[in-house]
Amino acid sequence: MTTEFCEHLEKYGKQYTSAEAAYQDCLQLMDTALTEGANSSLAKKIIVALNGWEMQTRELRVKFSRLTENGDVLLPREGQNSTPVCGHCGALVPRLEFREFEFKDDGTVLFRGQELRAAEAVPA
Repeated sequence: MTTEFCEHLEKYGKQYTSAEAAYQDCLQLMDTALTEGANSSLAKKIIVALNGWEMQTRELRVKFSRLTENGDVLLPREGQNSTPVCGHCGALVPRLEFREFEFKDDGTVLFRGQELRAAEAVPA
């Protein structure tokens, strides 16, 4: 899935694409674990993929913060339900959404409605 960015935000767009790809890698591994069951090899691959995804999204957040500080990205005003826009041309700036995951107040993590039990999948 390719997301388009205006010419002013090409570098951010490349980081976005990397973060999106890392997320898709995680989803594929999680789907495999849910359908085939987790083993220690798959659990290790999931951990590596999750770490990669976390690193990519952290870098994306840093870039986004810098772009907003510099006025290259404008955030919606408080109370508005709109998307950030390019400060130069007004093009919409998409935000990554991780809809497959849900985080409960009690610390439970759900993936597509199923509770994740990482401690059971990863051997000590």
